[in-house]
Amino acid sequence: MRNNNHIHSDKSVSQKTEDAFQRYSFAERISNLISSYQKEDSFVIGMYGKWGEGKSSVLNFIQIELADKDDIIVVNFNPWLFSGEAQLLLSFFQVLAASLDKKLKSKKEQLGEMLRDYAGALGVVGTFVGLPNGKDIFEAVGKKLTGKSVDDYKSTISKALADSGKKVLVVIDDIDRLSIDEVQTIFKLIKIAADFKNTIYLLSFDDELVASSLDPKYAMGGRDYLEKIVQLPLKLPKAQQFAIKRYTLKVLNDVVSAYDVKLEEDEVHRFVEFLDKMLLPSIQNPRVATRFANSIYFAVPLLKGEVNMVDLLILEGIKVIHPSLYDFIRSNHSLLTQSYESGFGDYRESQSKKEAAKGKITAHLKAMNYSVEETLPMLQKLFPQLKSVFGNISYPERKWQDWYKNKRLCSGRYINRYFTYTVIEGEISDVYFDELLEKLAKEDYIGKEEELYQLLQDLEADEVAIRLLFLEDTFDNNYRYNLAKNIALLGEYFPDVKDVFSFTGPFNQMVGFMKKAVTGLSAPKRLAAASSLILRAEPLNFAIALWYKLDPREKESQFSDTEYQLLSTELYKRCRLGKNLEELLTDLEDSDLRFILNIGAGLDSTQTKGEVKGLIDGDNQNFIKILHAYSQTTISKSLGAKNSKSKEFKSAFNESYYEELQDIVDIDSFYKKSLQLYGDQSSFEPKSGREELTDEQLVGWFQKIHLEKSSLH
Repeated sequence: MRNNNHIHSDKSVSQKTEDAFQRYSFAERISNLISSYQKEDSFVIGMYGKWGEGKSSVLNFIQIELADKDDIIVVNFNPWLFSGEAQLLLSFFQVLAASLDKKLKSKKEQLGEMLRDYAGALGVVGTFVGLPNGKDIFEAVGKKLTGKSVDDYKSTISKALADSGKKVLVVIDDIDRLSIDEVQTIFKLIKIAADFKNTIYLLSFDDELVASSLDPKYAMGGRDYLEKIVQLPLKLPKAQQFAIKRYTLKVLNDVVSAYDVKLEEDEVHRFVEFLDKMLLPSIQNPRVATRFANSIYFAVPLLKGEVNMVDLLILEGIKVIHPSLYDFIRSNHSLLTQSYESGFGDYRESQSKKEAAKGKITAHLKAMNYSVEETLPMLQKLFPQLKSVFGNISYPERKWQDWYKNKRLCSGRYINRYFTYTVIEGEISDVYFDELLEKLAKEDYIGKEEELYQLLQDLEADEVAIRLLFLEDTFDNNYRYNLAKNIALLGEYFPDVKDVFSFTGPFNQMVGFMKKAVTGLSAPKRLAAASSLILRAEPLNFAIALWYKLDPREKESQFSDTEYQLLSTELYKRCRLGKNLEELLTDLEDSDLRFILNIGAGLDSTQTKGEVKGLIDGDNQNFIKILHAYSQTTISKSLGAKNSKSKEFKSAFNESYYEELQDIVDIDSFYKKSLQLYGDQSSFEPKSGREELTDEQLVGWFQKIHLEKSSLH
C-alpha cells in the first residue's frame, strides 16, 4: 500500500530553506525592528494578509530570527482554541504567566504569579471553575485581592517587566477565525488590560475581514478602530506569480512522481499552457495550490492509465479553483462532447445544432456569473469541438480517433470516468486493454487458442471491436498485422449476427480490421500476409469473409486479379482440407457455399459438377440447398416492434444466379430434377423480389428463367 507522504498538509513552514515566496527578508526586517525597539511603552504590530497567503510561515521565520535573543521572551497565544470573552482573558493570562514563570525563574517576585492575581482582579477567573485547577486558582487568587486595585496590579506588573531587562513578544495568529465578540475582546485586552511595559504584540489576521467584523460594533467603523490599536500595520508581501507557479508545479510534480506518471513533452506543454492562462491567475496563495495537489493525489491512483492524465490534472484544477464550472461540465458533458459537424451533408441541421448549443452554453456561463469571453477558451482547451460551435474550425474523423486513443475528456467515451473516479461497470479497463494489446502484438497464439480466449473472457466483444476500430489508424503496419494474426483466431468470439445492419457488427468490423492490416503492408509482404490470415482464420466463414473483402472490385483492395486468384485457390484448399462437399453444405451459409463452389468450378469445372451431381443424386434435400445457395437472401426486421428478431428468407432468383449455377451443375439435369421434385412451377410470376418466397416459388422462378434461356437456343 502506498503511503501518504505526498499528501500536503497545508502546514506553515518554519525553515529559511522552505521559503518559496521570498518572504524571509520581510520576516528578518520585522525581527530586527522588534529586537531594536528601545521604548518601554507597549507596541502593536499588525501583519495583514488573506487566508492561505502564508502569514503563519512568516511568524515562524520571525521567531527563528529571535530565537538567539536572550533579552526577548516569545509567547505564542492561539485565541481560536478558546471561546467567549472570559475564557479568552483567563487563557491569555495563564499562557503569559506560564511563559514568564519559565523564563524569569531568578526573579524574587514571580511575574507569573502576579499575572494570575491580575487576572483574578479583572474578575474573569471565577467564571471558569470547571477548567483544570480553576477552583484552586480562584481560591488562591481570592485571598490576595484584598486592598489592592486592578491598576495597582497592572502598575506592579509593568514595573517588574521594565526592571527585568526583558522584552515580551506576544504573537497572536488567526484572529480572523474568531467571532466578532471574540475579536473585540482580543483588541480590548491588548489596548487596555495588557498594554504592559516592555511588551510588543505581533498580530496576524486578514484586516479586511476583521475590520468588516468590527463595523457593527463601532460607529467610527472597524477600520478606524484597528488604526487606533495597531501602530505598525504591515501588508504581507504579495507572492509573485512566477513563485506561485513554481510552487504549484513543485507540489503537483511531487504527486505525479509519487505514482510514476509519465507525460509526453507535448502533453506537459499543454498542461503548463492551461495552468498559465486559465488556472494560475486564480491561484492567489499557496493554500489553493496545496488543495489542487491533494485533489490530484486522490484522483491519480484511481484513474492512472484509464483517462488522459493532463485532462485529469486540468479538471481537478477546475474543481478546486472554479467549482461552479466543474459542476457545469459534469452536468452538461453531452452538450460539450458531441460532434456538431453536418451529417450526410445536412448543413442546415448542423447550423441549427450549433446555434442551440451556443445559446445553452452561453446562458449557463452567464447564470454562474462567468465571463463568456474569459471562460470559453478554458472550455475549448478541454473540448476542442466547441470551436466549431463558436467558430468555423472543424475536426476530421482522424482527430476524433486521436482523442479516443489518448483517452481525452473531449472524446465523450471516457468522460464519466473523470467524475466517478472508476471504470464504469460494463466498460473495459484501459489499463487491462492496453496490456492485452501488447500481448496480442508480441505473441502469436496459434495453437494456444484456449489461452487466447481466456484473455478475453471478461470483455464484451462489441467493446473490443469498437476500441480496435478507433485505434487502428494509430498502430504502425507491423503492430496492426501482428494483432490481426491473433484476431483471425477469434471468429467465434466476434458474433456473426444476421441482422439488417450486420455489416456494422463486431464480426464484419474485425474482417475490416484484418483487411486494413494486410493492405497496409508493403507490396512484397501483402500477398503472403493475406494468405496467412485466410489459412489461419477460424471458423471458415471468418476466412471467407476476409477473402471476399480482398476482392479487387472491393474498395482499397490493393490486390490484382492474378493475386486474388492465388488467394482464392488458398481459400478453396483450406475449405476442402479434410472436408467433403456434403460437410461444407452443412457448415457454410448459403452465400459462403456459393463462393466456394464458384472457386472450385473455376479450378476444375468437371470435378465440381460431378461432386454436386453426386450430392443431389444422393439426397433430394440437397437440391433445394444448392438452389438456396444460388438465390437472393433478404433480412428484415419489423420497425418499432420491441425485442423483434430479424427474419432471414429467400426473396429472388435472377439471371445472374442462373449463370453462376450453370458453372457447377448440368443445368438441364438440374431443371429435370426440379420437375421431378416440385413439378412444373414455371407459371409463377415474381413481383418485387423483396417478398418471402416458398421453395415452390423459388423453384418456379428458376424454371421460368431456364425455359426462357432454352427457347433462345
